[in-house]
Amino acid sequence: FYVLDGFVTDHGNVLKALSQAHAALADFLLAGAHDPASADDDAQRFCRIHRRRSRLLEPVVEQLNPSHFAALWQELHFELAETAATMLDIKQARQRPYKSVARLLARAEKHYGRFLDGFRVPMPDGDMPERVPEESEESYLSVRFALARLLQRAHRGGKDG
Repeated sequence: FYVLDGFVTDHGNVLKALSQAHAALADFLLAGAHDPASADDDAQRFCRIHRRRSRLLEPVVEQLNPSHFAALWQELHFELAETAATMLDIKQARQRPYKSVARLLARAEKHYGRFLDGFRVPMPDGDMPERVPEESEESYLSVRFALARLLQRAHRGGKDG
């Protein structure tokens, strides 16, 4: 394994690859689940795998200096936001208590927001530019729309949702 001191980019890329491998495993398990009797167990297993993804990435992203590792910082925040949003989908489909759904909603919103902060000049506390770089427009807009969907869910979610 790479250590964070001295091999930051390599360490981040290895963890990102591990996270994506966990995501593929979770999708494989979910796709193979056809027995309605074990649906709750499958959903729990799916969420545990995604929780492990979060535990892999969160300690590293908190240690990264966004000014020096901007691209990696943004990629890891995007990965964490997608992880929380995926677990949120499963918990809402299973009609889990509002408290656990709200926690995931806040986590996804936080990481999507941090991803968007990566476009600020100077990063991450400056002002948003009038236009993001052309090569980043697609990811910027997709995160904006994903964040809007999350906020819409939060607004209409209420205590039951």
